[in-house]
Amino acid sequence: MGKVIMTVCSAKKTERFDRITVPIELKMQNGPTIDGARIHYSGGAYNEDEYTPVPTIKAGETLDVEVRLRSQWHMTIADIPRRFSFKLKSANGWILAKETINVDHAWYVSSALNKTFDPAPYGLKKFNALIFGTMGSGKSSFANSIFALMSGANSDEALPCAQPVHGSDDHCTVSLRCIDADGLPLRMWDTKGLTTENYKGPELEAIMKGSLPHGWDMDRHIDQTMLSESPDSKVEVIRFGRTPHAVVFMLPYGELDDTDGEFMQKILDQFSKIVRLGINPIVLVAKLDDADKKVRADPCASNGTKGAKLKAAAEFLGIPVGNVYPCINYLDLSKSFEIDRNLAIILHRILSMAKQRCESLQREASNAARMNDQTTLPPIYRKIGELETALAEASTRAEKGEAERVTAIARADELAEKLEAAVRGLQARDKAAQRKACICLIGIVIVASLVVVTFVAPGWFATAATPTTELSLPTIEDSRTAEDFVRCNGSVALGELSVVAATPPCLQEMEAAAGALVALVAAAKHRSTFLGTACWQALVTLVVLVGGAAWTFGTMHTTPTPVGKDSKPCSEPDKNSDSESFEEVGHFDVALSGERIRSLDP
Repeated sequence: MGKVIMTVCSAKKTERFDRITVPIELKMQNGPTIDGARIHYSGGAYNEDEYTPVPTIKAGETLDVEVRLRSQWHMTIADIPRRFSFKLKSANGWILAKETINVDHAWYVSSALNKTFDPAPYGLKKFNALIFGTMGSGKSSFANSIFALMSGANSDEALPCAQPVHGSDDHCTVSLRCIDADGLPLRMWDTKGLTTENYKGPELEAIMKGSLPHGWDMDRHIDQTMLSESPDSKVEVIRFGRTPHAVVFMLPYGELDDTDGEFMQKILDQFSKIVRLGINPIVLVAKLDDADKKVRADPCASNGTKGAKLKAAAEFLGIPVGNVYPCINYLDLSKSFEIDRNLAIILHRILSMAKQRCESLQREASNAARMNDQTTLPPIYRKIGELETALAEASTRAEKGEAERVTAIARADELAEKLEAAVRGLQARDKAAQRKACICLIGIVIVASLVVVTFVAPGWFATAATPTTELSLPTIEDSRTAEDFVRCNGSVALGELSVVAATPPCLQEMEAAAGALVALVAAAKHRSTFLGTACWQALVTLVVLVGGAAWTFGTMHTTPTPVGKDSKPCSEPDKNSDSESFEEVGHFDVALSGERIRSLDP
């Protein structure tokens, strides 16, 4: 049988504690081909009855096989085995190779916690955890230990130490610091350590309300306005993003020896203040490894000293023992499976508390909205509720306004159509009246012309043809002779009378003049004759023209109906009629039509 070298590589990161994939490399140095080989797992927690078949192994070749481990039962962080053991067996059960690898919690923590604890449904990018405790309790060391938990055991790098730490009696952290853990859905806020000289004002309350930003000097004065709700929604959104969802309360085990002291009473007051602000802190009893070295070897193992201190802390703070954990931070340069497991359990609990807090806030918001009570909500939820209410009201107003606008447009279209029809009717009536007036006027002119031609013109012509007379008609009538006529008018155009009398054309002219004169004299003698004089003729003509004009304008008050009869006078429509009143129509630009209508009013 040939020699096979089996190398177990680091497992792939998994999103579930009960599922994990481990890559294994198989290399056969020499020997015959191996068919039907299998890889068996042992180490606990995962199913050991299953095996992974291996392809044919040939001498000088290297095979990569992925072994998928799974558990039939529900697993937690505490159930993760310390190591994985694998055996390569032939088809007949011979062990060809075996290898063991230590388990690293970094394979699980990042992916599994990100999948289980997603802050997005709560409107957050990450959960916030406040690390609060006494000076020198190891708050910054705890943050560094979380980073160490996330780093790979075989990275060939020193364990991360992102936050400065020291063991003196002075403060290591003097300002509020936001520690963003890459790969975790969590931000940790490191605070200045509690002493008898600080936290006498509203500092803790301001932190719990998210009013203080990263880098805030904890010795600065806090204005009371920073604790009140801001009218600016943007400010409340920023505060909401900084508000802690979980609190890690760190307490050195040595402080529990004097629970009646003044400083312990201050610790209790600060703890109670956090509870009143709505969060039950997770208590970490620090530096227990100073009391018993065995606690560092395995913080999760049963230990009398550890158990007594945890119980004393729970009784002093008035909380269940299940909320108190031993805190063993990294001090060495190498990773420890036991320390990792304890840190992973604490981290899982922190994220669980943060998620539960967000769910509780959502329930409060839902209940408050149902009960119409906004007093118990955080400011950001009240702002959201107010904005949602305002949005609903604005939407209702917009819908109502849109409906009114559509109705007004339809009404306007209807009125416009009626107005256009009315204008067209008025225009038709106007044109008909104008045509009738023109016809009537033409008729009057024709009649007047006939009157003038028939009765007036002959008199005018006779008058025009009569020579100019200086003597009166009776005188002319008494003097019948032509000589008297010529002499009386002083005519010299005819020359000598004898010559005139002897000239035939002159005799003809005289006869014509005499005939016209006789007609004129006859007309003057009979005053009762129709149009006997030019004055009477002019007067009759004027009367005919004025009467015809009056009759023409009178006809313009009436217009022909479709059946050929006159309708009512074309005056302004009745405002109480079925047609639209001009007050309604006046909302539109109908000034021109209005002027036309008023021009037709008598």
